[in-house]
Amino acid sequence: VNIVAVVAFLAYTTAVTGSALLQLAGDAGLHRVGGLALDPGSTAQTTAVGIVVLVAVTLTAVTGIRSAARLQAGLLVFEYVVLIGFCGYGIVTGPHDFSLSWFDPFEIPSATALAQGLLLSVFCYWGFESAFTVNEEVRDPRDASRAGTITLFTMLGMFLLGSIAFQRVLSEQELVGH
Repeated sequence: VNIVAVVAFLAYTTAVTGSALLQLAGDAGLHRVGGLALDPGSTAQTTAVGIVVLVAVTLTAVTGIRSAARLQAGLLVFEYVVLIGFCGYGIVTGPHDFSLSWFDPFEIPSATALAQGLLLSVFCYWGFESAFTVNEEVRDPRDASRAGTITLFTMLGMFLLGSIAFQRVLSEQELVGH
């Protein structure tokens, strides 16, 4: 099941990854490579770039668990630094005043809004399963419960930090619209 899920996921995300990287290159001012104009809307280009990324990920995976773990640790640190930076910036500079009512479930206007919020929360907090699968990535099984608990509370903290930042930056109408 895991292999089928990974293959399906990688097949789907190959073109998405290629498109995102081509958009990032365009935003960085790189619009041509050699004589080729970079086009994030081109299926051929996005698939080709995505396949290059897929090959790089595959090579990392087959070189061994240590190199893959080092790469994952580096990416995780980068993700946290960027996320905390953006959230911190939003919290400090956001035009909307902080309100404890953002966390009051009785302030939710309807059952539909509650259901949508719960569904979104479950999706955003998908990382809870890390608490159950972290045992695959630790040397000592006793470390799994501690690592899972740390992961769970870290995810919760990041989720709350992001929630506060979004509400400081975006109006309620903008949040509903997105």
